[in-house]
Amino acid sequence: MRRRPLAALLAVLLLGGVASALVGVLRDRDPSGYPQRIGFERPSDPLPARPGVLAATFVDNDFGNARGLGVTASGDLFELPGDTALSPDGAVLLVQSWEWNGRFEVRDLVTGSITRVADLSRRLRIGPGVDWSPDNTLVLIDSTTHPRHDEGPSVVELDTGETTPLAEGTPAGFLSPTEVVTVTVGDALAVTTTDLDTGSSTAQPLVATDGWTGDPVNRPAASLSPDGRLLLLVEPGRDAVARLFSLADGREVWSVDVDNWDGCAPSWRGHDPVLPVRFEPGGGPQGWAGAEQLTADDAISLVAVHPRLQSRCLVLTSGALEAGPRWALFGTSTGLLTWYAGPAVVAAALALGVVALVVRRRRRGSERPVGQA
Repeated sequence: MRRRPLAALLAVLLLGGVASALVGVLRDRDPSGYPQRIGFERPSDPLPARPGVLAATFVDNDFGNARGLGVTASGDLFELPGDTALSPDGAVLLVQSWEWNGRFEVRDLVTGSITRVADLSRRLRIGPGVDWSPDNTLVLIDSTTHPRHDEGPSVVELDTGETTPLAEGTPAGFLSPTEVVTVTVGDALAVTTTDLDTGSSTAQPLVATDGWTGDPVNRPAASLSPDGRLLLLVEPGRDAVARLFSLADGREVWSVDVDNWDGCAPSWRGHDPVLPVRFEPGGGPQGWAGAEQLTADDAISLVAVHPRLQSRCLVLTSGALEAGPRWALFGTSTGLLTWYAGPAVVAAALALGVVALVVRRRRRGSERPVGQA
């Protein structure tokens, strides 16, 4: 009777190990979605010419030697070649490399093609976020992130490098391939839509439910939902406030406090904004990044990042968010033991499986009748 509990335990461990290994194999075959867990890896392989779509980008401080990293749906990491901005579908990467004096290039991560953009380094710099047109041919860059310029946002045609400056404001995104949206903050909030073909623009006031309390010097982060119906504004500060507005009438839909926003660009999961956050239990660079899906009632953690990575600015693509999470043992738990228990379970299951097989064969040999070959 004592053998049955042991056999049951062995079976459970074996099934757990096999299931974990099988899920890992299936996960690596599927390029869509985003990883629930990003493990520790340092150094990482350089970004290959054709890695396929990426699910996210983030930064590892690496004890002051900061390195940008691209993340695949299965959680593999690649070191990025400079300051980068990833398209919402994860297929195109805009790179500004300081090895080339800040010049820009566009990399198609699926085909491997590379297009050099006319020298924009004197006027534009990839800052905390870049907005992409729906067809990935235009980008909206905030010119004020360049230390020598304070001219407001600019639209750049990636094929030619042609630049169209816009009126002062905070970039929010593209309403269509030829319409861009910016936000102005002053005595009142307003959202402006500019037609790139005609140059005409229309402004609409935004009405915050309890009034706008944002810092007049530090502009809010702004982001337009993929369907163009909603606008997110995040008021910077020690305790940031995320406000969601309807573009139909300019009224606030809801607002929530965000106490761990790291200042990096938002993305979207359907009608819910997703903010890069940073957890700093001990303060300083030893914290780690995360991403939270915001709703009117809750903030849902989407990704767990290994705390050894000293990470920040985890920006998930809208395409990966729409495809959904890739299952992982322990999900988004950040407990220290969870980073090492998974491999231990697989190893223990395999070891116990071998032991069980050896014991079973020995028992069969000992149970054979005397004289039987």
